[in-house]
Amino acid sequence: IVETPEHNHRPHEIPLLQYASALNASRMRVADLMKDRRFKYTLLHRNFGSAAGSTVYHPLQQIVAMPVTPLNVSITLDSARAHFYLKERCVFCDVIEQELDEGSRLVHVDDTYISFCPYASRFPYELNIFPRRHQHLFTDLDDKGTESLASHMLEVFRRLHTVLKG
Repeated sequence: IVETPEHNHRPHEIPLLQYASALNASRMRVADLMKDRRFKYTLLHRNFGSAAGSTVYHPLQQIVAMPVTPLNVSITLDSARAHFYLKERCVFCDVIEQELDEGSRLVHVDDTYISFCPYASRFPYELNIFPRRHQHLFTDLDDKGTESLASHMLEVFRRLHTVLKG
């Protein structure tokens, strides 16, 4: 999903409604792919620039649908389920609370989302974006929720741009 027709726009320069429109297109495409019984896992991701492995210069989102759930995702979901049965609470809520209390890895926090660097990042500038209320499906967002996510992400992009000096 191309986020902007402007080839020289950096991610943080995309206007809010334009970025929300791109996220909305991705949301609808993911929802459509989830209806296909051949696919067990769908991943929406974005990268920008050759340093991030992108082969296309302008900002875009990529969707990958696979017939199997990756092992690391299965392990994460199984661990979350075990945590819930053991502690009777959501592990992701615990992570959010811990990150808010500790504060050193926070990138951006607003009323709807929290972004932070994971404790043990797998690669430079890895970020986690969590909703601050239970919502496990990206496809369940409405237009207002998509715009809120777009706003949050654009602020994260601005902060990354500032840290990386362009």
